[in-house]
Amino acid sequence: MMKGVNEDLTPDDIDSIIKSTATDIGDEGVDEDTAYGLVNTGLAVQAAKHKTFSDVAPVLKGISSVGTGNVQFWCDTIANEEEYIVYRSTSANGVYEQVGRYFVNGSNRMVFSETELTSGRTYYYKARCRCKYSTGSKYSLYSNVVSCTIS
Repeated sequence: MMKGVNEDLTPDDIDSIIKSTATDIGDEGVDEDTAYGLVNTGLAVQAAKHKTFSDVAPVLKGISSVGTGNVQFWCDTIANEEEYIVYRSTSANGVYEQVGRYFVNGSNRMVFSETELTSGRTYYYKARCRCKYSTGSKYSLYSNVVSCTIS
């Protein structure tokens, strides 16, 4: 199942993921009677899925002001992500706020559009992708920062 979501896994990767995601059932930690515990297949598959994009980042492309007060850009999708989260700031090194969440729908491209922005102002954007992991989420690295002055 793990190779089904990440064909690049090595035998050592699989061994490490199975051990790190096992449910501990004996004495705390690795023990003689139960070793690492019960194999948690669901969590192991999620970990294998995340490994496909944990050390990569989306690459934002094609940013442009589209009409008055609007901006649009896109990125090619990354394998096994479930959602893209887009952040915006008014300065390259400023504080970024989340401005959008885009669920993957089977296409090979995520397109972001935002409207009602202030004309003449420059906005900066970055993004990262997410997948479910246990009761939370795992994230990719942040993308490159792209900017656009709004017409």
